[in-house]
Amino acid sequence: MRVEDIVIDCLTFPIATGQEETRRDGLETLEAIISDATSVAEANGNFLVYDVSLSTPVAANTTVTLSLAGDATNGVDYNNLQYYNGSAWVAVPASNQITLPAAGTAVQVRVAVIDDALTESTESVVLGAGSSSNPLVSTGDTGSGSITDAADNTTASVV
Repeated sequence: MRVEDIVIDCLTFPIATGQEETRRDGLETLEAIISDATSVAEANGNFLVYDVSLSTPVAANTTVTLSLAGDATNGVDYNNLQYYNGSAWVAVPASNQITLPAAGTAVQVRVAVIDDALTESTESVVLGAGSSSNPLVSTGDTGSGSITDAADNTTASVV
């Protein structure tokens, strides 16, 4: 028997107005996706910017819970988790939840970099997608960004 010969139960569900998708249980998932941010220098006014989106359009907007991790320290190396609401940058609520459009378009999320007096190696800030309001959307993806310290450009010399 070949793998192609195995029949799997299928589900049909709406993914957008007037559209349907047939999915095989357990083989395909819709996901909350987070892009990596580019590396930025440690300086006030710099931001790590991530795109958060759905892998496929769905029937309704989906709420996801965001989290921050990495070896950079919130409040020391970065702060102010914000998202772009289409016209302005606004603070992510205390619940850490943002709403992703059903169409699958990306929502930009950013953290403000804080310039401190410490000489440090490159530090990471990892944005994660936790729980979702849509049971068909898988979460757990992360995007990573790096803060580089301009003061850490020293080279050793041998005399």
